[in-house]
Amino acid sequence: MLLAPLAALRNKYLDDTTGLPYFYNTVTETSVWEVPRGYLLHIAQQTREAEDAVAAAAAAAAAAEAAAAAEAETTANVAIAGA
Repeated sequence: MLLAPLAALRNKYLDDTTGLPYFYNTVTETSVWEVPRGYLLHIAQQTREAEDAVAAAAAAAAAAEAAAAAEAETTANVAIAGA
């Protein structure tokens, strides 16, 4: 979608005087008070990507833990069989 990349060109800041958020476009070098069209879509997309990365890392950690547990069980069974 075209809006998300355009929203990426805008950065959110807080005004020092009012504390209110404003958005700065790095291409046009303009600031606006209103949330730019597509900005929330861009943030939602970034959030989904971050959540996907966290889920993938958790799945990889769970798989590694399961593999380690299986290895430990195999080692224990071999030790029992050899006793």
